[in-house]
Parts: sequence; structure tokens; C-alpha cells
Amino acid sequence: MSQQQSHYQSQQQHQHRQQPGNQKEQRREFLWRERVKLEMQVQALIARAESLEHEWCMLQKHKVRMQQQKPKLAAQIVLSGLAGMRYLPAERLFLYERERLMQEEVRLQQAMIRCQSDLTALHMQIEVIHLELSFLH
Repeated sequence: MSQQQSHYQSQQQHQHRQQPGNQKEQRREFLWRERVKLEMQVQALIARAESLEHEWCMLQKHKVRMQQQKPKLAAQIVLSGLAGMRYLPAERLFLYERERLMQEEVRLQQAMIRCQSDLTALHMQIEVIHLELSFLH
């Protein structure tokens, strides 16, 4: 038997002989580390949620600016219609921007829902850890 195998077996035998109190303390330490890890993930998700909220506000401001451009664009469309032209570059750009904003709005909404869902799941995991820790005291 090699020295490594012998050392491994002695560690295994030592772990089997641990006292129940020691296992309880190890479990408590593990749960504490898990709770800290989960709380750090919560903080990262909160920062992500704040970032998404900022993006949402910027998107809404952009939508308002686009709405303010509608009267000018409508006048251009009418004038181009009278001149026999169809689909001005400004009209195409407006339609493209509107479509892009709608897609971005959906993407942000989905990201916010995922973020909120992840936050809820992490809070539930933290609560389970708190409950288990209360049983260990």
C-alpha cells in the first residue's frame, strides 16, 4: 500500500469517528458560508435590477422623443404623397426605430422578470438556510 493510500484511509477513518457535535459545527459553518455566498449573489442581482431599471427609463425617454417626432414625420409623409413619392428615408428610419424599441422593451421586460424570479429564489434559499441554522442552535 502506498503512502498516499495509507494517508487517505486514515483520513477516512478519522472522519467516520467524528463526534456528532463536530459534525453539527461543520454543518453550521457550511450553511453560514452558503448564506454569505447567496447574499452576495442577491447583491449582484440587485445591482443588475437597478441597471435594468436605468435602461428601462432611458428606453421610455427615447420613446417619448420618437412620439414627439410623429407630427413632423406625418407632415413629411403628406408632402411626399402630394409629390408622388413613397416611403421617405425618414419614414423607414422611424419604422425601424419603432420596431427596435419594441424589441428592446420586450427584452428588458423579460430580463427584469428573470432577475426578479432569481431574487425570489435566492431569498427562499436564504430563508431555508436560516431555518436550518435555527435548528442547529
